[in-house]
Amino acid sequence: MSVSDEDGPGASFHEISWADFDATARGGGGARIVHQLRRAERSRRLLLLLGIYETARK
Repeated sequence: MSVSDEDGPGASFHEISWADFDATARGGGGARIVHQLRRAERSRRLLLLLGIYETARK
């Protein structure tokens, strides 16, 4: 599974395997998966802030 806010060259993807997704859904997954999810959430928030900043500059 992957998520992207844009497609094409330079697009950034956050990926998690289906096995890791299933393990997390069952309450497992461990620290590695939690770290991946936190990193993806931080990236999402930074992209939102960038969008607000760019809109405010117009």
